[in-house]
Amino acid sequence: MDGEPPPPTKPLSVILLEHGIYVYGRSLKFSRPRGFRTLSWWGSERIELENGYSINPNIVGGEFIDDIKPQKINWVTSKLLWSLRRGLGAGFYHRPFFRNKIVWSIFTRLLDRLLPHPYPDLSQAPVEKYPLQINVDCDVLIVGSGVSGLKVAEQLSRKNISIVILEGDRFGVGGFASLLDKYSGMISKLLARLRRRGVKILKGVVFQGFLEDASIAYKYDTEQTILIKYDKLVLATGAYEIPPLIENNDLPMIIPVSTLLTLVKKYGYNRLKKGVVIAGMGDLQHIIETLGNYGIKPIITMRGRAPSHVRELAADRDIELIEEAERIVALGRERVSEIKIYLRGGERVDIKSDFLAYTPLVAPDKEVTAQLGVPYAFDTRLGGYIPIHSIYGELPLDDREIYLVGGAGGYIHIEAIEKVGEAVGKYILSSIGGGEDDYTDLMDEALAILKARYRDTYDALMALHDAYSRGRPYEYVGWDVPPTFFDGDSSKIFVCPDLDVLLDDIIHAYRDLGMWRMEHIKRYTGLGTGVCQGRDCQLNAAIVINQLSGKGFLEIGRFRARFPTVPQTLLSLGGVEVET
Repeated sequence: MDGEPPPPTKPLSVILLEHGIYVYGRSLKFSRPRGFRTLSWWGSERIELENGYSINPNIVGGEFIDDIKPQKINWVTSKLLWSLRRGLGAGFYHRPFFRNKIVWSIFTRLLDRLLPHPYPDLSQAPVEKYPLQINVDCDVLIVGSGVSGLKVAEQLSRKNISIVILEGDRFGVGGFASLLDKYSGMISKLLARLRRRGVKILKGVVFQGFLEDASIAYKYDTEQTILIKYDKLVLATGAYEIPPLIENNDLPMIIPVSTLLTLVKKYGYNRLKKGVVIAGMGDLQHIIETLGNYGIKPIITMRGRAPSHVRELAADRDIELIEEAERIVALGRERVSEIKIYLRGGERVDIKSDFLAYTPLVAPDKEVTAQLGVPYAFDTRLGGYIPIHSIYGELPLDDREIYLVGGAGGYIHIEAIEKVGEAVGKYILSSIGGGEDDYTDLMDEALAILKARYRDTYDALMALHDAYSRGRPYEYVGWDVPPTFFDGDSSKIFVCPDLDVLLDDIIHAYRDLGMWRMEHIKRYTGLGTGVCQGRDCQLNAAIVINQLSGKGFLEIGRFRARFPTVPQTLLSLGGVEVET
């Protein structure tokens, strides 16, 4: 895989923004405008083209800009469908009027003609050459190139160990830390050291899951399957921000904080000046410092009372802080342009805004670990559903050595995550006779940082380690009202923008049909079956059911994990095996 031409410096989504194109398509039901959200390879956004095809603009380079002609929004259709939104919710076809097959046939034909969604031309010329399958053998495979994965690799690379790192982003490495000014320099130096030591970093490659005697990954730009054999696996897949449940939360330019940082720091996008950040979890101090260096001073708002360190940060930076937000409404036509914040005391604040960024809840990426069948705990201090593991990342598996590190095993503040990565790396070395025995000192340093500055996180890690030792899951819910959950019109709040599942639909499934298990909600509404496979919606759906029913999160459960974690072409699976 060496010697390939470097990928474009920007994904197509960023190029389109620079050309003033915010709307890529529309919602399936209501013809509402949709744009990018995550700038990631698993992002659910699609550009709907005039010829009926759709592409993910975050894995396609800007060299295709001249070929892109997004479909136009039909505003008459949009208004008509939006007026019918309550009647067209999930399960509307179960109602008596539509149970007649003739009526249903007429209705679906009318809906197909009404919706401006042409079916794509799926015909394809005969395949002349199959993509070549790639085989990779290594001692240690690390999935994720964030600061924790790189720190593990740094420790392991001191010995004669073959290491391969997989990174889903083909436009860069380093994860969230590389987006913060305080840490981006450290990431660059760390990458340079790893390359000098012969560590291979494969970009644009997604780890898919486990076969009987190997694991499989997918290089999506060349549609190649990669079969990987390894002795030890380190999952450093990180964490991601959970969207807030606010009115019209599917509008373009309502984005995670990591996406905002990616735009301004990584791609130099300079059209964002004023906006709102819904805070909660996350390294807010470093986020605000980095945004300030690029001329952005956001307004910070929170669901409840802000902790003292957030108030001090706002005062030091002369940043407006809006606490006790009970309801948030996003307004705009082709993008968000105004935010209305309703406070607990009845006051309303109106803000003209270029964006709304969010980090109220940061959840671990569990798409890979969920395939392992390990028990899960639920701890809001670590971001929600957490695989049971020790503080050194060990999973309760007898047949293979797999470790969790960094955000994949629960949200940890970045000040401590470097030490945690180093400790896990030295711990793995000790298990293979590497002679490293000071991993306990490094872990103690990390825990001391958390205990002194972030006591909730420290307590959560200790509870998780105790659960691993006892082999027993636990549940901790530390909020009265979840930080993502705001009041508002439930027919205007999207839980799953991929499949247009509204808060109304979840309420209907529970109150009218008695559904409360997550797998049943998924099957009825389609929630979690989009491209993001539940990353944006699963935890929010569980929060809604918990609020409605009072049932525990472990009882509500999670989706069943299915292989692969992202869509893969059947063509790639038919490739010819080669040695590399």
